[in-house]
Amino acid sequence: MRSDIRVVMAGERCYANLTRVPLVVGDRVRFVVEGNHAVILEVLPRKSKLVRMRGDATRRSAFSKEEHVLAANVDVAVIVASAAAPPFHPRLIDRYLIMCQYGGIRPLICVNKIDLVTTRPDLSLYTDMDIPVVYVSALTGAGMERLKQHLRGRCSVLTGKSGVGKSSIFNALLRESIQRVGELTRTGRGRHTTTSSLMYRLDHDTFIIDTPGIRSLGLWDIDPDSLRLYFPDFLPFATACRYRDCSHTHEPDCAVKEAVSRGEVAPGRYESYRRLMNELVGK
Repeated sequence: MRSDIRVVMAGERCYANLTRVPLVVGDRVRFVVEGNHAVILEVLPRKSKLVRMRGDATRRSAFSKEEHVLAANVDVAVIVASAAAPPFHPRLIDRYLIMCQYGGIRPLICVNKIDLVTTRPDLSLYTDMDIPVVYVSALTGAGMERLKQHLRGRCSVLTGKSGVGKSSIFNALLRESIQRVGELTRTGRGRHTTTSSLMYRLDHDTFIIDTPGIRSLGLWDIDPDSLRLYFPDFLPFATACRYRDCSHTHEPDCAVKEAVSRGEVAPGRYESYRRLMNELVGK
């Protein structure tokens, strides 16, 4: 019998000999080998996690929602969006950015399918926030080398809406068709071609995780009072609001709303904030 520490990878079968522990790809565990099986002794604390909220449609109380961890111990979350088919939606990116901030993961925005458009989406408001943006085509290979440079030496996770081409990017990075590539449905929604999170090694110190496409992206453990903290572009102006706990929605003398009217805060970002706030307060 020998003891060791390692990362949970795709397709591995491990058994906990203490209590049932919900493991996810990227978890680091302490284990012993007994015969042909690895028996987990301890799940080590996670330094980061990619989380979404999962609901039980059969129940309508607050207890019907639980934290759904898609991957753990991730350095970079590659938020994959599509330049076309499905159409580009910046408000969804704002939700993923909150997921990254909540989970302690550095975000990177990757716009795929640039071969299908003549004009690329303008994401300067995100680059102004020091969030890297990469434009790629998994089909032609354009931009893929630059994407690899951002991933090198890190553990990264690909996440995004179904149909944006995560699996195609994953295949292009690995230079082999490990993930099956799907087609869009007639409604324009993507088919789920990845059904579970999978981790693979790109080189000796670079790992990449593919996750299932997310159609419904609820926010976990974020209340209306703390939502504003997940919009760092608001913070330089928020200190000038009349009220310290200003929600930036209805209060008078709100410096954030004034910054929006002056164009110093992107109106699209503020609209995303208002939509999320309405969801959290149940409007």
